Amino acid sequence: MRYLKPCLAVLSITISGCQSLPKMALPGTLHNLSVTKSRIIQQRIDHAKLLLDQGFLRESYTEWGILLTLAPGDVNVQKNYIAAKTRIKARSAYIQDNAQRALRSAQHDLAASWYLKLLALEPGNEDAIALLRSLDYEQTYSLQVSKHDAQNRQRRAGSGNAEENYYLQSGQELIADEKFEEGIAELNKYLSSFPNDKTSRHLLAATYSKMADKALQTGAQDRAYELLVLAQKWDSNNATLKQRIDSLRRKLAQSYYRKGVMASNNNLKKAIEYWETSLHYDPSHLMAQIRHKNAVKMQSKLEHLDN
Repeated sequence: MRYLKPCLAVLSITISGCQSLPKMALPGTLHNLSVTKSRIIQQRIDHAKLLLDQGFLRESYTEWGILLTLAPGDVNVQKNYIAAKTRIKARSAYIQDNAQRALRSAQHDLAASWYLKLLALEPGNEDAIALLRSLDYEQTYSLQVSKHDAQNRQRRAGSGNAEENYYLQSGQELIADEKFEEGIAELNKYLSSFPNDKTSRHLLAATYSKMADKALQTGAQDRAYELLVLAQKWDSNNATLKQRIDSLRRKLAQSYYRKGVMASNNNLKKAIEYWETSLHYDPSHLMAQIRHKNAVKMQSKLEHLDN
């Protein structure tokens, strides 16, 4: 329609400014425009159907979405749009099942390939993005454990301090057994003597990241954020880690902002607390700033009236 409106506007001006224009020109021109639009719509319908038949679900869905804008009242377009959306959901569920099955059998490369396919269908799928990042850290974690194992053999062959070597070996073994808290405590004892040991620092960062992933799987986003911040302490130059922290921080800020909005109808004090938490995660959150400021003023007025 955005292409048609300028044409109609120019046509209207021309007619109003030229009294000698034949009266039958307007209907004829509109008819030609209508035919052109119908032809364009039909071409796009044919293209959308072809894409769907060839298995290009995302591309077909996009085409039907465009057609829905061009012909919002067309029942056939509406049905095909819904059909394409339904097929994407079914395909996504199939991919997710295969990805989870690969994860359970520790086939991480296969799981990653399934999640990449899922992102091709749903580019904004946050679960797929988070799990791909998790797989990246799983590989980093395994690599650091292997490095530590090699370092332990070297140190045992040398004449290093027996107590420090014990802390290192104990920490590595506990972490390998997923006894994270105990392993972290042992590694911290070792790092108190060797604070610049990069392999140990990276292992700690990977361990905290792994703990954060487990926290996210249970919905404990605040705890996951704390753990990712601890991971960054030991691997401050990790760009992927920084990106994860920033993304989760913004998500938490928005989540607490929404909680505040929901609570504001019947519990102003609780709403203020939620907005303060939102601003803790993202001090630049404009709507949280505004609502928090107004709520504090309102709370002050209510307290004044009570007194």
